[in-house]
Amino acid sequence: MSAAERPGESATAPGRPVEPASGRPGESPGVPGRPDESPEGSPEVHAPYRPGRDAFWFARSRASAVFVLRELTSVFVAWTIAFLLLLAEAVLSGGYADFTALAARPWMIALNVVALAATCFHAITFLNLAPKATVVRLDGWRVPAWMIQGGNHSAWLVVSAVIAYVVLRTT
Repeated sequence: MSAAERPGESATAPGRPVEPASGRPGESPGVPGRPDESPEGSPEVHAPYRPGRDAFWFARSRASAVFVLRELTSVFVAWTIAFLLLLAEAVLSGGYADFTALAARPWMIALNVVALAATCFHAITFLNLAPKATVVRLDGWRVPAWMIQGGNHSAWLVVSAVIAYVVLRTT
């Protein structure tokens, strides 16, 4: 195998510059942004033009806006988890009265109402995305998306009803 046939080697004589693949002198072969010597001897930088991202790129389409809104609801989901952990810690340590006093403040009620709405939105969008993330087949037949979504929402409703019954029943 000659030098011209081996990958990565040039058939040119030693010390002779290798021309770039495009054949244009002064251009760096395949490395954007790499300085190269121009014919005049001053370094030039060849980098692709990348326009700045618009700060409100997500507002251009409904799908992008819903995606960003769903991602932002994760903060409220995290708050809900933290609030429930604070409740569990208060019950276990005997500070339940202090916790209820904190939870009864108007700003805390407002925060928890917003967190409930955000958590519901997060859960609904999660359940709606399930058929796109998983393909369910039964004997070679693909289960339609509406059946998967319906099953997910029905299970959510049943679990929520059982929890509401356990929590709200009178003894």
